[in-house]
Amino acid sequence: MNVKIEQKNKEKVEEVLAAAQGKASVRTVDFTALLELATSAEKELDRLEILKKNRKDCELIFSEGPATKPRKYIAEATWVTLKRGAQEWFLVDAKRDRVFQGGRWKLMISKAAREQKILDITRMTLA
Repeated sequence: MNVKIEQKNKEKVEEVLAAAQGKASVRTVDFTALLELATSAEKELDRLEILKKNRKDCELIFSEGPATKPRKYIAEATWVTLKRGAQEWFLVDAKRDRVFQGGRWKLMISKAAREQKILDITRMTLA
């Protein structure tokens, strides 16, 4: 599944999320949250000074965990994986799975972005 995260695909994205979340009513993700995640990921790539041409294939994995440690049960949450295309973000996976205290956010930069950062560091040390 590769669904572009944009307003005109809102219904399609919500269908994918609804299928993954089933009857769950807590620790879920909606379309607005995905837009915010994509924006936050883009800001983080800006902060890391990753060139736009090297952002393709970066991935973001996110789940909303419980605020406190569950005592009597193992909590479940919706996990989503977003992947950046040439200029936009796509929803590539959504599922319910176990989750622990606190939310999880993991941004994995692409091979091109890693190589760019290595070159940047090398240039700084040689200068």
